[in-house]
Amino acid sequence: PILRALDTGGGSAAFVDTRRIARDRMTVIAREAFATLRRLERPAQRLALPPEMAAEVDALIARDFVVEHDGLLLSLATIPGASIHDANAPGALEYAEA
Repeated sequence: PILRALDTGGGSAAFVDTRRIARDRMTVIAREAFATLRRLERPAQRLALPPEMAAEVDALIARDFVVEHDGLLLSLATIPGASIHDANAPGALEYAEA
């Protein structure tokens, strides 16, 4: 089961939802909601979000696209091309071959 974004290239984003809790198998959301999901790939507090993103949160929670736990919001969507790990970020772990 997965909640996966599809590249539509337009003013909206489409999601295929094969999870048991899915309300619809295909959902189209506005770019503002998609931007909010991208922002919430990493946990964030609601108050830390820009107002236009904070306005999208309740609708995304109602669709089970975002979860709120211990005051943090997190996207449940899989977005191709998105990365939660930036190897160039300060403090990133370095891996060495043995």
